[in-house]
Amino acid sequence: MVRETAASLPTKKNNLDVIPNFCLEGSSLKEITQLNIDEIERIIIQDTLKKTENNKAEAARRLNIDYKTLCSKLKKINISEEKS
Repeated sequence: MVRETAASLPTKKNNLDVIPNFCLEGSSLKEITQLNIDEIERIIIQDTLKKTENNKAEAARRLNIDYKTLCSKLKKINISEEKS
């Protein structure tokens, strides 16, 4: 069972007001933590792609990761080539 709650996290760089916080009954702390990390990573990548007008090379530079790593993460989180 998944319950979603909102945790206020003020940010200056990406203007995100809320980061979802997941609580899974019967799941380990490690599993819950990984879900939160994955969600935060997805939000940051989407925000960076929006700011770079979907320029993946520039987004990778801004995120300080390799272009291939960004492409791998995009595939993992199901962000297609045409989405921002």
